Amino acid sequence: MKKAALIFILLFLLVYIVPLGLRQLVQPDETRYAEIAREMVASGDYVTPHLNGLRYFEKPVFGYWLYAGSMKLFGENAFALRLPCALMAGLSGLCLFLLMRRYGGGSLLGFMAAGVFLTMPFVFIVGTIGILDSILSMLLTGALCLFYCALMEQAFNFRKIVCLLGCGVLCGFAFMTKGFL
Repeated sequence: MKKAALIFILLFLLVYIVPLGLRQLVQPDETRYAEIAREMVASGDYVTPHLNGLRYFEKPVFGYWLYAGSMKLFGENAFALRLPCALMAGLSGLCLFLLMRRYGGGSLLGFMAAGVFLTMPFVFIVGTIGILDSILSMLLTGALCLFYCALMEQAFNFRKIVCLLGCGVLCGFAFMTKGFL
């Protein structure tokens, strides 16, 4: 099983992570999010997003924080902008793997669920461009997985409380990513 996990991770890196910086940013969304994150890093103001010097409150700030953090680590480029989205797609696949491994019949079905999810064309497209949808999707997927884990607990115990608290935290970050949906 360790060999299968290693192959799965290597395929994810090869398909999702490696090609992130190979194409130009897509107008208008990626360039807008890139500029907002770039201005956050340049100004040091991580509270108020700005676009071309003007306050920009179309979306809440969490996604911009992820983009700005990635830009601080990897520079102002397409790879840095798209990396949080690709990682979030991978984390969504991991959530599905863990959920299926625990409640769906084992690791093989977990790998299959994650593999099917990550090879869906829409998931791949959204996971490799710098828009907020992949981040929101991962946060909601994680919240639903934690809620399901809490639901499956028979007694009211520490594990159920932690799952419900985690669900609430992820829902809060989802709100901080896209606002009211």
